[in-house]
Amino acid sequence: MTEVNGVIFDASGTLIDDLFSVWQTNLKIFAYMGIPSMALNDFKERFTLPYWKFYRSLGIQENKAKNEANTLFKRFYAELSGVVKLFPEVTSTIDDLKRISMKLAIVSSMPKDYLILHLKKFNIYTYFDVIISAEDCDESKPSPKPILICVSRLGLSHSHVVYVGDMEEDIIAGKKADVKTVAVCREGSYHRRKKLEKRNPDFMIDDLRELLRVIKQIDSQR
Repeated sequence: MTEVNGVIFDASGTLIDDLFSVWQTNLKIFAYMGIPSMALNDFKERFTLPYWKFYRSLGIQENKAKNEANTLFKRFYAELSGVVKLFPEVTSTIDDLKRISMKLAIVSSMPKDYLILHLKKFNIYTYFDVIISAEDCDESKPSPKPILICVSRLGLSHSHVVYVGDMEEDIIAGKKADVKTVAVCREGSYHRRKKLEKRNPDFMIDDLRELLRVIKQIDSQR
């Protein structure tokens, strides 16, 4: 057993390649709410968690952002969820992690129905010991609460857990939860490398297959 014995993943942009679908879903919400359209690069630069803060930054009242935007997201995302993909290295990576007896989990801001739908569609649902979705916690990243709940349910010490995400809110939440943070940065990630680097993740990777190297490096430092 390694010193790191649990890996928690974000879902969108980390395991699941859904950036295009989420961007297009938000463009539909923009049109419905009278918000000007936004290019993909601008969306990546401005998108933040929790989602309602993103809409508040666009001039939508907080109550409307929290309720109406969430309802519209679920409605419009259903029309685009079919084009969502799994990043190509995910299955082999989680296979390798399970082979060394690693506990695996997900902490995501995605609605539970869609998260489970994707995981089952891509045949990776059974790999995960714990799954925390948007509905499973009353706080969202960058709050550490979802990660802390997940660590507790895994039955692990936070010092033996790694959290992997592609947004700066992932890194902020992981640091507040006192776990090792790994930022994954690729074309399908939500935030650019420069934005992630500002949050000083413990490790930066371009491909999830690098996780095994990261885990060995953490173990060698203990």
